[in-house]
Amino acid sequence: MHKISIPKGAKAIILGLRYENHEAYIVGGCVRDSLLGKEPKDWDICTSATPQEVKEYLNRCSVRTIDTGLKHGTITADMERAGKYEITTFRIDGDYSDNRRPDSVTFTESIYQDLSRRDFTINAMAYNDDPFHGVDDLKNGIIRCVGNPNDRFSEDALRILRALRFASVYGFSIEKNTAQAIHDNAWRLTNIAAERIHSELCKLLLGNGVLPVLLDYPDVIATIIPEMKPCIGFDQNNKYHQYTIYDHIAHAVANYTGKDIAVKVALLLHDIGKPCCYTEDENGGHFHGHGNYSYDISKVVLERLRFDTTTKQEVLDLADYIGSTSGIINYATESDNEEFIICTESGVGYELRTKNPNKKFYFAGTKHFCPNMKLNTVEKVCHVLKTGENEVHVSDETRLKSLVPLDKMLEMAK
Repeated sequence: MHKISIPKGAKAIILGLRYENHEAYIVGGCVRDSLLGKEPKDWDICTSATPQEVKEYLNRCSVRTIDTGLKHGTITADMERAGKYEITTFRIDGDYSDNRRPDSVTFTESIYQDLSRRDFTINAMAYNDDPFHGVDDLKNGIIRCVGNPNDRFSEDALRILRALRFASVYGFSIEKNTAQAIHDNAWRLTNIAAERIHSELCKLLLGNGVLPVLLDYPDVIATIIPEMKPCIGFDQNNKYHQYTIYDHIAHAVANYTGKDIAVKVALLLHDIGKPCCYTEDENGGHFHGHGNYSYDISKVVLERLRFDTTTKQEVLDLADYIGSTSGIINYATESDNEEFIICTESGVGYELRTKNPNKKFYFAGTKHFCPNMKLNTVEKVCHVLKTGENEVHVSDETRLKSLVPLDKMLEMAK
């Protein structure tokens, strides 16, 4: 674990409150991130002093205060160049009738009672007070609820997505009782505002540990995106696909390691329409026209989850082009980009070059057409491109993220 270095502004507030005979600590995410060697975005302070006592003390010190959330015991101290710090009185939370914030709070002088109301042990640490062994869970890479996980999730169901987000971002595992409570309480997410789900989902998708999260908690994903449910366990019955539709989606999302959220969401939704158009013959299963179904479903999902107009259109364009050969041709023709890497069906190359004689296309074969070739990663694709070769072979999973301009492809490999 890394050493915690408290900013001067926060340290001055803590020492001042202690001089006034109050307890005061930095607490929560800033402690967690500092121990992990990450730069905290915010430094939160908790104290036994009431909001009025905090304000009176800071006013005597000529520090401006902001009534950030007096109802819940929080004020903000504006230390000017030393920064702004939220200061919250130790509290016990009442009922959560809106599944978001407590209806009432009771101030307490006990740091233990304050920490016991928090979501996970890794967020229930004060410097230096760790009654729920959050440091041990940080060292062992474990997400564990404080106390009874069913109670924590019934208070605020968004904590379910927060657990998955922390597991994805930090590459942690979720403790078994907490994991079971996530499955048991996933339905509660239907009571959570779309904007809150949108925020957590995007952070989850961008985590390096997203694959096990998606594979282990399909029920949670299907709760926030009900249209995903038919994809779970759907056997594609095709020799070119080793995964079910949902597992294929999960691997596609994980294989893209860049930070463009539009690409991540497009990969999450690109095959969501496949169950709608499944047919079967002597050659196995087929999904003719699934791109159109996926496009229409994706549009509904993006609107419901309150994605902004720009991101929504980027996702829809990517999802459309990923799922449609004609879309690839239209995209390349209409785009201002001059270079592309394409992994798609044979025969498309001639039409692409005919319609776009002044543009460059790098074609990467897939295991559909070169099953005996050694399959390589997207990083290898970009390396080969940089060295001047014009034909490379990549895995079928890479195929999904290759229908983009070369500059974005290179960004993906960084």
